[in-house]
Amino acid sequence: MAQRISELRQGGATLTGIADRLHEEGVPTAREGARWYPATVRAVLNRQPA
Repeated sequence: MAQRISELRQGGATLTGIADRLHEEGVPTAREGARWYPATVRAVLNRQPA
């Protein structure tokens, strides 16, 4: 999932746009949350190796 989020971001998607897309697709968060938020997307991106 982290790779996909990274690719969406590199493609120009906003954090909100990514969160909305994942939510619409029914993708659960790592902690089985039902809703993605821009802060959650940012946290995933920040965990990515440089």
